[in-house]
Amino acid sequence: MNAILLTAILQALLALVFIGITTAFNAFIALSAVGINISYCLAVFLYLVYGRWNLEIVKGPFNLGKFGPIIKFVAVFWTLFNSLPLAAVLSTHYSGTFLPL
Repeated sequence: MNAILLTAILQALLALVFIGITTAFNAFIALSAVGINISYCLAVFLYLVYGRWNLEIVKGPFNLGKFGPIIKFVAVFWTLFNSLPLAAVLSTHYSGTFLPL
């Protein structure tokens, strides 16, 4: 219940920012997108570097096999590459429309 109340309060505060300054609201949205991308990359990267050899994981019916590390490396690279335009929105003082890749 406390988490739901906290989320509702934070959303109301973000709505107030949107009413006042749209550039600040766009920065909040871009920052949250960058944060989600970084958290995804961090989990995949740490598994790629440490988890593959140190964890005993039971493999399920779907397994990437020997292509797993390559696919994970491409996923990390691609996600970071797509985060660059979102980070560029944070650093500019332009209040226009941004369309992600």
